[in-house]
Amino acid sequence: MTRTWGVAAALIVVASSTGCGPSAPPVGTSSNELTGAVTWTNIGYGINGATVGSGPDVLVVYGGYTATDADSEALSLQYVSAQMGALDVGHVYAVRGPEDADYSAREIGNSHLAAQLAAMGSSVGFVAIVAHSSGAFVADELFTEASAPVLSKIVYFDLDGGSWALNDTLVGEMKGVYFCNAHDPVAGESANYSAIVSLHADFPASHYYTVDSAGSGCDVGAVWCLHDTLITTRPHNPTTYDLDDDYTDFTGAGRHVVIAEMQQAIADGVLPGGATTVDAGAGPGNDAGNDAEPDGACLTDSGSAVPENTCTSTLQCDDGVWVDRYSDPTACL
Repeated sequence: MTRTWGVAAALIVVASSTGCGPSAPPVGTSSNELTGAVTWTNIGYGINGATVGSGPDVLVVYGGYTATDADSEALSLQYVSAQMGALDVGHVYAVRGPEDADYSAREIGNSHLAAQLAAMGSSVGFVAIVAHSSGAFVADELFTEASAPVLSKIVYFDLDGGSWALNDTLVGEMKGVYFCNAHDPVAGESANYSAIVSLHADFPASHYYTVDSAGSGCDVGAVWCLHDTLITTRPHNPTTYDLDDDYTDFTGAGRHVVIAEMQQAIADGVLPGGATTVDAGAGPGNDAGNDAEPDGACLTDSGSAVPENTCTSTLQCDDGVWVDRYSDPTACL
């Protein structure tokens, strides 16, 4: 199955939980938005691939339990716009969530993805794999099927998920492994906080990262809402997860896709250096862990600071964060 999604700057669409999804993905919240059309092609059961640029590197996004094709595709494009496009990612694969929370059916076509990655050869510098929640169980299957050259290029981000296949050998052969959970000083810890701590302890070669989810809006003790702060700074449902909305709709003040773990991998030298096109370091939802620019200023792609309420054709600087101006247009009129 092949389908094309056009990207329009002012069009915001929330994916349905059924069918093949909307005619266009949501607009990204960065100044590095995709333009033109993105064509998704099925490469194996539950896996769709797309070319999003001329760069040689690869991003694979594994959605959590209940994530549709459209959900994972929309999230992957957010990552490209917010960070990965600046790191020369030109190939993206989006994987739906498993049929069962523990991936007991093993239904996803990871063998086809492993073959495609192997065929790309030495031109690929890295393969970034982002797996949220139960998607981590699906990603594990890929690790067992990937060739040694592919494994050596994988930078893996486990976002509040588990594992059934990782061992010291696999972790040691990868370029980098990040076990990530989330903490809000008011609301508490993400659902699998303890499991992530345990996984990191099991594999000394891995990295451990806690997303600062302060200002998430989650209710106190709402661990499944906090579970989605690995994806979005402000989940849509303050009591639980809502993958359809949290993977696809990043509009509204203070809401943007979380890329803090990717920025940490850049700082660690695990991912190559690149422009950080979303400044997530100011105000509530400070997921980047870096200092805010003074007086609500935002950083441009070139690294220069512009004042709060600066407007572009699609974006507005809102308290240190570039947001979609159509969701909060007052200062841009």
